[in-house]
Amino acid sequence: MDNQLSMDFGSEVNLSDRPRTLKEVAAYYGVSARVVRGWLCCHQLRDLAYRRGTGRGYYFTVAELRRMAEVLGE
Repeated sequence: MDNQLSMDFGSEVNLSDRPRTLKEVAAYYGVSARVVRGWLCCHQLRDLAYRRGTGRGYYFTVAELRRMAEVLGE
C-alpha cells in the first residue's frame, strides 16, 4: 500500500491540489507519519498539530497544505 501512495505522487503532482491525510503527506515527503508529526511541532506549524489533536478531522485542508509546503518546502 505504501508503494501505491508513493506512486501517486509524481513530479507533476502538487501536494496542495486537494485535501490529504497525514499518511499521504508522509508518502509525499518519503518519510513516516511519525516524522511528519514531529515536523508539525515546529513553531511555524504548531497550530496544525493542535488542530489535528482536537478531533476536527483527519484531512489537512488545501490552505494548511500550502502553508506546510511553504515551511517544509515542496
